[in-house]
Amino acid sequence: MRCAAVMLCAAATIGTAPAGAPDDPATVKMTGRQAEIALPYRTSDHLIWVSATTASKASPFAFKSLAIKAHAGPNGTDLAVFTYAADRAGSTTLEFGLVPPGKMLIGPPSLRYQGRVARRVAVKITAK
Repeated sequence: MRCAAVMLCAAATIGTAPAGAPDDPATVKMTGRQAEIALPYRTSDHLIWVSATTASKASPFAFKSLAIKAHAGPNGTDLAVFTYAADRAGSTTLEFGLVPPGKMLIGPPSLRYQGRVARRVAVKITAK
């Protein structure tokens, strides 16, 4: 029988969180070998959560999708829901950053966001 476990690392905050941002923003839901990481944000802050983890560092998990859910988070915040699936047993730490829309933290150096990341979160997940 396959089972999965998840451990949420201390949601490391680096930098100053936007006013009114949740103190512990990440929630994780594991279903089998699939992980859903939900991160609240406010569109009015003009910031969005993006992955800061390359595909090689995410292994054995791979990014599957990102869903934006309006007003579905704490106190009416929006949610960015990242879905990852593992192809085998193992653990990884996924990192996310809160940056202006259209920016990224991974990818070609010329396209990476060079400004101050408003907030960073690290989540450790394990598939057995």
